[in-house]
Amino acid sequence: VPMSRRAGTGPAVQPARFPHITRDWTTAGILRDVLIALVPVITGSLWLHGWRAAALLSVSVAVCIAGEALACLIARKPLTIVDGSAAVTGVLLALTLPAGTPLPAVACGALFAIWVIKAFFGGLGKNLLNPALAGRVLILLLWQLPSASASGPTEWMDLFLRGSTDLASPIGSVPALLVLLGAAYLYLRGIITLTAPLAFFAASAGMVWVFGGESLFTGSPVTFLADGGVLLIGFFILSDTV
Repeated sequence: VPMSRRAGTGPAVQPARFPHITRDWTTAGILRDVLIALVPVITGSLWLHGWRAAALLSVSVAVCIAGEALACLIARKPLTIVDGSAAVTGVLLALTLPAGTPLPAVACGALFAIWVIKAFFGGLGKNLLNPALAGRVLILLLWQLPSASASGPTEWMDLFLRGSTDLASPIGSVPALLVLLGAAYLYLRGIITLTAPLAFFAASAGMVWVFGGESLFTGSPVTFLADGGVLLIGFFILSDTV
Protein backbone atom coordinates (compact mmCIF):
# COMPACT_ATOMS: atom_id res chain seq x y z
CA VAL A 1 0.00 0.00 0.00
CA PRO A 2 1.71 3.23 -1.07
CA MET A 3 2.02 5.87 1.67
CA SER A 4 2.23 9.63 1.26
CA ARG A 5 2.23 12.58 3.64
CA ARG A 6 0.14 15.65 3.11
CA ALA A 7 1.09 18.91 4.74
CA GLY A 8 -0.63 19.27 8.09
CA THR A 9 -2.83 16.21 7.68
CA GLY A 10 -0.54 13.35 8.70
CA PRO A 11 -0.07 10.14 6.75
CA ALA A 12 -2.56 9.41 4.00
CA VAL A 13 -3.21 5.87 2.80
CA GLN A 14 -3.92 5.15 -0.83
CA PRO A 15 -5.42 1.65 -0.99
CA ALA A 16 -4.55 -0.61 -3.88
CA ARG A 17 -7.22 -2.43 -5.91
CA PHE A 18 -9.15 -4.95 -3.86
CA PRO A 19 -7.71 -8.38 -4.75
CA HIS A 20 -11.04 -10.22 -4.36
CA ILE A 21 -12.79 -8.03 -6.96
CA THR A 22 -12.25 -9.56 -10.37
CA ARG A 23 -14.99 -7.79 -12.32
CA ASP A 24 -15.78 -4.12 -12.85
CA TRP A 25 -19.41 -4.08 -11.71
CA THR A 26 -21.66 -1.27 -12.88
CA THR A 27 -25.34 -0.67 -12.29
CA ALA A 28 -26.02 -0.54 -16.01
CA GLY A 29 -24.12 -3.78 -16.57
CA ILE A 30 -26.00 -5.65 -13.85
CA LEU A 31 -29.40 -4.46 -15.03
CA ARG A 32 -28.51 -5.22 -18.63
CA ASP A 33 -27.88 -8.82 -17.55
CA VAL A 34 -31.25 -8.85 -15.78
CA LEU A 35 -32.98 -7.68 -18.97
CA ILE A 36 -31.16 -10.34 -20.98
CA ALA A 37 -32.24 -13.00 -18.48
CA LEU A 38 -35.85 -11.79 -18.78
CA VAL A 39 -35.92 -12.30 -22.56
CA PRO A 40 -37.08 -15.98 -22.31
CA VAL A 41 -39.84 -14.94 -19.87
CA ILE A 42 -40.96 -12.07 -22.10
CA THR A 43 -40.94 -14.37 -25.11
CA GLY A 44 -43.06 -16.92 -23.25
CA SER A 45 -45.57 -14.28 -22.16
CA LEU A 46 -45.93 -13.03 -25.75
CA TRP A 47 -46.36 -16.60 -26.96
CA LEU A 48 -49.09 -17.35 -24.40
CA HIS A 49 -50.99 -14.04 -24.37
CA GLY A 50 -50.13 -12.35 -27.67
CA TRP A 51 -51.04 -8.70 -28.07
CA ARG A 52 -52.35 -8.45 -24.52
CA ALA A 53 -48.90 -9.17 -23.10
CA ALA A 54 -47.28 -6.89 -25.67
CA ALA A 55 -49.60 -4.03 -24.66
CA LEU A 56 -48.95 -4.49 -20.93
CA LEU A 57 -45.19 -4.65 -21.40
CA SER A 58 -45.09 -1.68 -23.78
CA VAL A 59 -47.20 0.62 -21.61
CA SER A 60 -45.46 -0.36 -18.38
CA VAL A 61 -41.92 0.08 -19.71
CA ALA A 62 -42.72 3.31 -21.58
CA VAL A 63 -44.42 4.93 -18.58
CA CYS A 64 -41.64 3.87 -16.20
CA ILE A 65 -38.94 5.33 -18.43
CA ALA A 66 -40.88 8.53 -19.13
CA GLY A 67 -41.79 8.89 -15.45
CA GLU A 68 -38.18 8.55 -14.34
CA ALA A 69 -37.00 11.04 -16.97
CA LEU A 70 -39.61 13.55 -15.80
CA ALA A 71 -38.69 12.98 -12.15
CA CYS A 72 -35.04 13.67 -12.94
CA LEU A 73 -35.94 16.87 -14.80
CA ILE A 74 -38.14 18.12 -11.95
CA ALA A 75 -35.44 17.36 -9.38
CA ARG A 76 -32.76 18.82 -11.68
CA LYS A 77 -30.73 15.64 -11.51
CA PRO A 78 -28.87 13.87 -14.32
CA LEU A 79 -31.02 11.51 -16.36
CA THR A 80 -30.76 7.99 -14.98
CA ILE A 81 -32.85 6.12 -17.52
CA VAL A 82 -29.70 4.83 -19.23
CA ASP A 83 -28.90 2.58 -16.26
CA GLY A 84 -31.83 0.33 -17.19
CA SER A 85 -33.50 0.31 -13.77
CA ALA A 86 -36.71 1.94 -15.02
CA ALA A 87 -36.95 -0.58 -17.87
CA VAL A 88 -36.46 -3.49 -15.46
CA THR A 89 -39.16 -2.10 -13.17
CA GLY A 90 -41.54 -1.77 -16.10
CA VAL A 91 -40.94 -5.31 -17.32
CA LEU A 92 -41.30 -6.85 -13.85
CA LEU A 93 -44.46 -4.88 -13.10
CA ALA A 94 -46.09 -6.04 -16.33
CA LEU A 95 -45.07 -9.65 -15.76
CA THR A 96 -46.82 -9.68 -12.36
CA LEU A 97 -50.14 -8.52 -13.83
CA PRO A 98 -52.94 -10.55 -15.46
CA ALA A 99 -53.34 -10.26 -19.21
CA GLY A 100 -56.73 -8.58 -18.77
CA THR A 101 -55.42 -5.68 -16.68
CA PRO A 102 -56.70 -2.33 -18.04
CA LEU A 103 -53.92 -0.27 -19.60
CA PRO A 104 -54.77 2.89 -17.57
CA ALA A 105 -54.25 0.77 -14.44
CA VAL A 106 -50.85 -0.33 -15.73
CA ALA A 107 -49.86 3.29 -16.37
CA CYS A 108 -50.94 4.38 -12.88
CA GLY A 109 -49.10 1.49 -11.26
CA ALA A 110 -45.96 2.31 -13.23
CA LEU A 111 -46.05 6.00 -12.24
CA PHE A 112 -46.64 5.07 -8.61
CA ALA A 113 -43.69 2.68 -8.72
CA ILE A 114 -41.32 5.27 -10.20
CA TRP A 115 -42.47 8.51 -8.57
CA VAL A 116 -43.61 7.44 -5.11
CA ILE A 117 -41.62 4.29 -4.34
CA LYS A 118 -38.37 5.12 -6.16
CA ALA A 119 -37.89 8.84 -6.85
CA PHE A 120 -39.52 10.07 -3.63
CA PHE A 121 -37.04 8.09 -1.53
CA GLY A 122 -34.03 9.34 -3.49
CA GLY A 123 -33.74 7.05 -6.47
CA LEU A 124 -32.17 3.69 -7.18
CA GLY A 125 -30.73 1.98 -4.14
CA LYS A 126 -32.68 4.06 -1.63
CA ASN A 127 -36.22 2.71 -2.09
CA LEU A 128 -37.64 0.82 0.86
CA LEU A 129 -39.98 -1.36 -1.23
CA ASN A 130 -39.69 -3.11 -4.56
CA PRO A 131 -41.19 -0.60 -7.04
CA ALA A 132 -42.71 -3.24 -9.33
CA LEU A 133 -44.53 -5.05 -6.53
CA ALA A 134 -45.65 -1.78 -4.97
CA GLY A 135 -47.15 -0.77 -8.31
CA ARG A 136 -48.93 -4.12 -8.48
CA VAL A 137 -50.38 -3.63 -4.99
CA LEU A 138 -51.78 -0.22 -5.98
CA ILE A 139 -53.44 -1.73 -9.05
CA LEU A 140 -54.96 -4.53 -6.98
CA LEU A 141 -56.37 -1.99 -4.53
CA LEU A 142 -57.89 0.37 -7.10
CA TRP A 143 -59.00 -1.88 -9.97
CA GLN A 144 -61.13 -4.98 -10.30
CA LEU A 145 -58.93 -7.51 -12.07
CA PRO A 146 -60.12 -10.71 -13.80
CA SER A 147 -61.03 -13.60 -11.55
CA ALA A 148 -59.37 -17.00 -11.85
CA SER A 149 -61.17 -19.62 -13.92
CA ALA A 150 -60.97 -23.37 -14.06
CA SER A 151 -59.86 -23.40 -17.69
CA GLY A 152 -56.12 -23.13 -17.09
CA PRO A 153 -53.78 -26.06 -16.46
CA THR A 154 -53.89 -27.47 -12.94
CA GLU A 155 -51.37 -30.33 -13.18
CA TRP A 156 -47.82 -29.43 -12.26
CA MET A 157 -46.36 -30.90 -15.44
CA ASP A 158 -48.66 -28.75 -17.60
CA LEU A 159 -47.68 -25.63 -15.67
CA PHE A 160 -43.99 -26.52 -15.86
CA LEU A 161 -43.95 -27.13 -19.60
CA ARG A 162 -46.83 -25.00 -20.93
CA GLY A 163 -47.42 -22.21 -18.43
CA SER A 164 -50.82 -20.72 -17.66
CA THR A 165 -53.12 -19.26 -20.32
CA ASP A 166 -55.73 -18.12 -17.79
CA LEU A 167 -56.42 -14.39 -18.25
CA ALA A 168 -56.45 -14.04 -14.46
CA SER A 169 -52.90 -15.38 -14.16
CA PRO A 170 -49.93 -13.01 -14.39
CA ILE A 171 -48.43 -12.95 -17.85
CA GLY A 172 -45.19 -13.96 -16.15
CA SER A 173 -46.68 -17.38 -15.38
CA VAL A 174 -44.85 -18.81 -18.37
CA PRO A 175 -43.42 -22.33 -18.63
CA ALA A 176 -41.09 -22.74 -15.67
CA LEU A 177 -38.31 -23.90 -17.96
CA LEU A 178 -38.10 -20.39 -19.43
CA VAL A 179 -37.77 -18.78 -16.00
CA LEU A 180 -35.13 -21.33 -14.99
CA LEU A 181 -33.21 -20.54 -18.17
CA GLY A 182 -33.06 -16.86 -17.24
CA ALA A 183 -32.23 -17.66 -13.61
CA ALA A 184 -29.36 -19.90 -14.72
CA TYR A 185 -27.96 -17.03 -16.78
CA LEU A 186 -28.08 -14.68 -13.77
CA TYR A 187 -26.44 -17.26 -11.54
CA LEU A 188 -23.64 -18.06 -13.98
CA ARG A 189 -23.01 -14.35 -14.47
CA GLY A 190 -22.72 -13.91 -10.71
CA ILE A 191 -25.66 -11.52 -10.51
CA ILE A 192 -27.62 -13.60 -7.99
CA THR A 193 -26.95 -16.25 -5.38
CA LEU A 194 -29.38 -19.04 -4.58
CA THR A 195 -29.66 -18.55 -0.82
CA ALA A 196 -32.63 -16.18 -0.76
CA PRO A 197 -34.59 -17.79 -3.63
CA LEU A 198 -34.27 -21.30 -2.19
CA ALA A 199 -35.27 -20.10 1.27
CA PHE A 200 -38.34 -18.40 -0.23
CA PHE A 201 -39.31 -21.49 -2.23
CA ALA A 202 -38.92 -23.78 0.80
CA ALA A 203 -40.87 -21.56 3.18
CA SER A 204 -43.70 -20.72 0.78
CA ALA A 205 -44.05 -24.30 -0.49
CA GLY A 206 -44.20 -25.49 3.10
CA MET A 207 -47.02 -23.06 3.84
CA VAL A 208 -48.88 -24.20 0.73
CA TRP A 209 -48.53 -27.82 1.83
CA VAL A 210 -49.90 -27.03 5.31
CA PHE A 211 -52.61 -24.49 4.48
CA GLY A 212 -53.17 -24.67 0.71
CA GLY A 213 -55.52 -27.65 0.52
CA GLU A 214 -59.08 -28.33 1.57
CA SER A 215 -57.72 -29.42 4.95
CA LEU A 216 -54.38 -29.16 6.71
CA PHE A 217 -51.38 -30.84 5.06
CA THR A 218 -53.18 -31.51 1.78
CA GLY A 219 -51.81 -28.68 -0.36
CA SER A 220 -49.66 -29.34 -3.42
CA PRO A 221 -46.24 -27.66 -3.07
CA VAL A 222 -45.08 -29.26 -6.33
CA THR A 223 -47.84 -27.57 -8.34
CA PHE A 224 -47.09 -24.32 -6.54
CA LEU A 225 -43.39 -24.44 -7.43
CA ALA A 226 -44.12 -25.44 -11.04
CA ASP A 227 -45.74 -22.04 -11.63
CA GLY A 228 -43.40 -19.79 -13.59
CA GLY A 229 -44.81 -16.76 -11.80
CA VAL A 230 -43.64 -18.11 -8.44
CA LEU A 231 -40.17 -18.81 -9.82
CA LEU A 232 -40.10 -15.31 -11.31
CA ILE A 233 -40.65 -13.80 -7.87
CA GLY A 234 -37.93 -15.90 -6.26
CA PHE A 235 -35.22 -15.44 -8.88
CA PHE A 236 -35.90 -11.96 -10.25
CA ILE A 237 -37.74 -9.93 -7.60
CA LEU A 238 -36.63 -11.37 -4.27
CA SER A 239 -32.99 -11.28 -5.44
CA ASP A 240 -33.18 -7.58 -6.34
CA THR A 241 -29.82 -6.07 -5.35
CA VAL A 242 -31.51 -3.07 -3.75
